[in-house]
Amino acid sequence: MEFFDKAFQQAADGKEEVSLSLIGGSLKKMMPKFKVKRYGCKTLGKLYERLERYELVMTEKGVASAVRMKGRTVRQE
Repeated sequence: MEFFDKAFQQAADGKEEVSLSLIGGSLKKMMPKFKVKRYGCKTLGKLYERLERYELVMTEKGVASAVRMKGRTVRQE
């Protein structure tokens, strides 16, 4: 699963929360033939949800918009 960790780190650029679209872009650059369904998931969010060290960040409507490392809290500015 190191590809998924590397994609998260590249897309994060120092941020704690990373949008799923940025992670998807990083994955496509590393693995041009990447397809989330090959990993048994319908969405990239579901794939990252299955990885133990990540959690989804949901919008008010209950849609996954971003990913962050588990145990990290977002700082209020």
